[in-house]
Amino acid sequence: MTFKKIMALYFILSLVSFSAEEENNPSFQEIETKLPSLEPEKKPSLPPNPSFRITFEPLYRAKLSAQINVPAKRIYFRMGEHFDKDQVLIQLDDVFYRASFEKAKAELERSEALLETKKNLYRENIASYLELIAAEAEVAKAKAELTSAIKILEATKLSVPFPGQVVALYIEEEELTQAGKEIIEVVNDDVLKARFLIPSKLINQISIGMPVTIKVNETNETVEGKIRRIGAVIDPSSATLQVEAEVDNWKGDLKGGMTGRVTLDINQFSKKKENRLGN
Repeated sequence: MTFKKIMALYFILSLVSFSAEEENNPSFQEIETKLPSLEPEKKPSLPPNPSFRITFEPLYRAKLSAQINVPAKRIYFRMGEHFDKDQVLIQLDDVFYRASFEKAKAELERSEALLETKKNLYRENIASYLELIAAEAEVAKAKAELTSAIKILEATKLSVPFPGQVVALYIEEEELTQAGKEIIEVVNDDVLKARFLIPSKLINQISIGMPVTIKVNETNETVEGKIRRIGAVIDPSSATLQVEAEVDNWKGDLKGGMTGRVTLDINQFSKKKENRLGN
């Protein structure tokens, strides 16, 4: 084979190889279309009436503990039973403290009578001014002891300044109480709190007094409420804000611990806000 034929064959093979590589390699236009878009992704927006999970809690809830170490003499109300405002729930043994009260009361009467005598003697220049001051000090001391005795005697009666219902009882009659240890838990559920978390972006879309609708999981019923408290700070880890709504429960159909979903009418609130600003 001559040199010219060899060169011609080499040239033909080179053209075939180049064409095959061109077919396998994408064009610049194809590469550009396959590159990921650098435009920021749009985050999904919240629906016009977003809903959030809630838990009902009683507005008033208290755990009472004894202030003195004495036996429980009488339990007037037990779990689930209703009571009135300031009604005695548990009566502790008050024999010793009632005696202390009577003693302090008698001591005050004695010291006051002695003071009157000293005053008369002082006016007649029989008693000295120092004796008069000492008699006045005895009266002040007796008054303080009587106040202390009354306070301790009142501690033998456990009550709360609201009507309610007993949640739990942690003691029985004749058992010895321990100062500071809880012995009864009570609630008033005439009004319930509905606690829930909202995204921080909705902070300007809600306000105190804003009406809300709550679908209760346990009863499958819908109740109305109003926002009463909005959290003071935003949780930076979850970007959420705590909100509390209140629901009237005077019928007693709802119980603390029930759950549901609260719906916020953001559009309706925005319209009312615009109308107020317009006026």
